[in-house]
Amino acid sequence: MATETETPDAKKPSKMFEITIDGKPYEVSEKELTAAQILGLASKSASEYYLVELQGKKERISYKGKPDEEVKLHPGSKFITVSTGETPVS
Repeated sequence: MATETETPDAKKPSKMFEITIDGKPYEVSEKELTAAQILGLASKSASEYYLVELQGKKERISYKGKPDEEVKLHPGSKFITVSTGETPVS
């Protein structure tokens, strides 16, 4: 029996998995989201922040200026957000 959330093309329901944004865990079921959608999970605006994906120990993928770019997600994906505003200097 099909549930309301299933589409006719759906072979099986999507499983939830965890990604990390700024060190905080978030549960998602989508395998792709835009950088802006990922920022939205962390209650951040794409007009004030951009997303950086952390891969391995040193590799970083910046989505600066690319809020509509699709980002492939997998369990354990890690991201940080970076403010686009000026940093105050005291």
